[in-house]
Amino acid sequence: MWPAVLREWKALALRTRAEDSEGVLIPLLRRWDEEARSETIDRISPAEIDKLAHHALSAPGVVLGRALARHWPEAVFGGFGSTLKASWSGLRSYLDQPWFVKALGGGEKHYPESLQKAIIEGISNLFWMSSYG
Repeated sequence: MWPAVLREWKALALRTRAEDSEGVLIPLLRRWDEEARSETIDRISPAEIDKLAHHALSAPGVVLGRALARHWPEAVFGGFGSTLKASWSGLRSYLDQPWFVKALGGGEKHYPESLQKAIIEGISNLFWMSSYG
């Protein structure tokens, strides 16, 4: 799936290049592509599995993709470009508001970790409420 995913990321980078004032997205995509093409994964360590699971549970874009897929099964595979656009241009812009940083604590430096923690706690609270509420 990597070629299709990369194609959508490149299209997003072209559409949003004016927003990328530091020019970080295109070099990041190049690095991802190099890694995807050069690496053969023979083994995944337990620590890597833990990091991947944490990311899958707490990254806003991943959570958005899973939520959309519940109601729109093509959200990740057939409609990845639309989901990516919603995540990057919609959700990311919403979550990048200064009041989110302030509300979650930890300051700008630790904002990604604070946001991921809030997502996990929110999921845990939703699970608890749906199980016992």
